[in-house]
Amino acid sequence: MIIFIKNNLIFFLNEKKTPKRIMTLTNCFLKGDGKITNLLIKSKPLPNTFISKDTYINSETCYCFHLFHNLSRETFYCEREKDYLDIVEKIKKEIVDNSKGSKTSIDQFHLVEYIGKGKFSVVHKAIDLRSQEHTYCAIKIIRKAKMENVDLISTRREIDIMKQLNNCDNVVKYIDYCENYEYIYIIEEFINSITLNQFLKKNDYFLREEVVKAILRQCLSVIDHAHQLGIIHRDMKPDNILISEGDYKITIIDYGLGRFLGANQLVVNEPFGTLVFL
Repeated sequence: MIIFIKNNLIFFLNEKKTPKRIMTLTNCFLKGDGKITNLLIKSKPLPNTFISKDTYINSETCYCFHLFHNLSRETFYCEREKDYLDIVEKIKKEIVDNSKGSKTSIDQFHLVEYIGKGKFSVVHKAIDLRSQEHTYCAIKIIRKAKMENVDLISTRREIDIMKQLNNCDNVVKYIDYCENYEYIYIIEEFINSITLNQFLKKNDYFLREEVVKAILRQCLSVIDHAHQLGIIHRDMKPDNILISEGDYKITIIDYGLGRFLGANQLVVNEPFGTLVFL
């Protein structure tokens, strides 16, 4: 049995009034898997109840949904499709109701131009309607539906890294962040530049020595500053470096694979990055 009290979902394993799970629905994300088959049989719950991952139903077919919140995930199963559909709709409504009045949408921004896309995201140039000057910004729109828990962790870590590096001249500036049960929005500085990869192609991969030195000096300065803060990028490549053609100022972008090192940690054992640049 599942009930809602304020912004919490409370799950009871049976008719007894001892809660098995309590989850907040603020910034929660619901993912429904629908019908699944051949589930392991462990024990049978009371009729018409929802069960957690700790208990399995005595049936070849059931219906499954997941609730993600921050770094945690809870999985629930239901024997009947009608019960599954009813509770999914109720949870969706509760999530929407609980998000009203909080920073869950980008209504104060006007999307004007598509910039590019990533594995789970698209990036748009936008106008910030909150400012009197209606300045431009870039918004990364990340859809949660296809993300695993590790991807959600990486996205929230990217936001934390951007905040830590916000005082560095050669790193794209973090502006704001919004989230609802379906999307994560990262609002950042709009840089009217091209990637280093585009710049190299445009110049037939031939640059003057002083230009190369200027680019490397700025890149190494960012890397040094980040390392002093215990941050590593793990995906440094020409596509993640923007360059201004006038003064050759560079800006490092995309800390999606970045991470924090521990105080005494000097080496990361797992390989990360784009294969051709490793």
